[in-house]
Formats: sequence, structure tokens, C-alpha cells
Amino acid sequence: MSGNNGKPTVIPIRVPNVGQPQQQQINIQDTAEQLCPKCLGKHFNIAVRLHVFSKLNPKNPSGQDVLIKMEVYLCRSCGHEYGQPVVQDGKAD
Repeated sequence: MSGNNGKPTVIPIRVPNVGQPQQQQINIQDTAEQLCPKCLGKHFNIAVRLHVFSKLNPKNPSGQDVLIKMEVYLCRSCGHEYGQPVVQDGKAD
């Protein structure tokens, strides 16, 4: 992937760090493209999976139900959720 001047595109991202967050330059050519393990699709949609941390759970100190949103990625071609095992004929690969 190249920019307008033929140089590789550099995308700034935040890298987790103890203390203050720092911005680090990463060359996109140093990364590995991720494909859908089921259909080898290259494009994903972002979806949200919802969980509830019940007020009845003894580990919940708030005493209130807590809604937790988890971002997941679904393949645009086949709908497979990235990171989940591929199931074929009732068996996970």
C-alpha cells in the first residue's frame, strides 16, 4: 500500500503502555493481513455482542446489573465471527 508520493503508507496507532499512552508509527507493510478462516474473505463488519454482569453475581460489587458490550468482527462474505472456531459437519477445526 503506497501513499501519493510512492512511499509506504504509515498509520499512527495507540500502543498500550504503562502510564501515558504513546503514539507509535507502524508501517502497514510490516503487518499481516487477516483473512476469514472459513472462506478466506478479506472484509469484516463490526458487530456488538452484549453480556450482562448480573447484580446477583457475588463478584459484582455494584449491586446493579452491568451491561457489557464486546466488539466482534463478522466476515462480510460468509458471516463467520473472526476468532471463533470453524465448525464443519458438527466438528470444530
